[in-house]
Amino acid sequence: MTFQERIPIILDLLNEEGKVSVPQLCKRFSVSEVTIRKDLAEMEKRNMLLRTFGGAVLAAQGSVRLEADIKDAQARASIGHVAASYVEPGDFIFLGPGLTCVEIARNLKGIKRLTIVTMNVSAAMELVDIPETKVILVTGDFTRRSGTYYVTGTRVLESVGGLSFDKVLVTVDGITLSGGFTVLDDITAQIFHPLFNRATAVYICAASSKFGKNSLSALNVPSSTTTVVTNGQLPDAFQTQMNEVGIKLICA
Repeated sequence: MTFQERIPIILDLLNEEGKVSVPQLCKRFSVSEVTIRKDLAEMEKRNMLLRTFGGAVLAAQGSVRLEADIKDAQARASIGHVAASYVEPGDFIFLGPGLTCVEIARNLKGIKRLTIVTMNVSAAMELVDIPETKVILVTGDFTRRSGTYYVTGTRVLESVGGLSFDKVLVTVDGITLSGGFTVLDDITAQIFHPLFNRATAVYICAASSKFGKNSLSALNVPSSTTTVVTNGQLPDAFQTQMNEVGIKLICA
């Protein structure tokens, strides 16, 4: 069980009991005290709880954050399941960074003869020792964001230069009617653009909460080969715009 999977359980225990102890959580998750203390420290940084001697108590907004975390996790799980269903045995795919792509990786485990190139370290770890699956982790600068580990930078561009994929699966940070698809930084956009142009099919995976939000760097998305996988129902304006430009929309 990963840190992200332990979060809602820890918050649920805090809501029920008001406090938790390190030994209690070690026994619950079958992990070391070091792991639990790291979990609690990270959750305190996110204002989910307050650490105490030997454990933690619920932060003032813990119950609200619990509901949000559960909804986010459910969205990622449903999107990951649907997006992975479009991957076929023998495909050569690229998997981008982010928690949703980790969920996609978890759903690829039963698909045979895959070759997966990824910058997502957390997703790669999900696919270790899976029979008939080859995982290639590209070279780059190691970093962390939103609870996942990945590599980025110009070295990633060099690693994937010239490669053509059957399917490219990535997440974005915002989608608006005026600005289109956006990500948080220019280097991610630079990595994605040539991959999009050389892929047989592109799958952009984004929770419905990303619609109406804008981020820093715009993406040039090839409409004829792109499918957007999201959760829930979107406003009619987004559906109409995507239909007009030829982007397929799938609501998990």
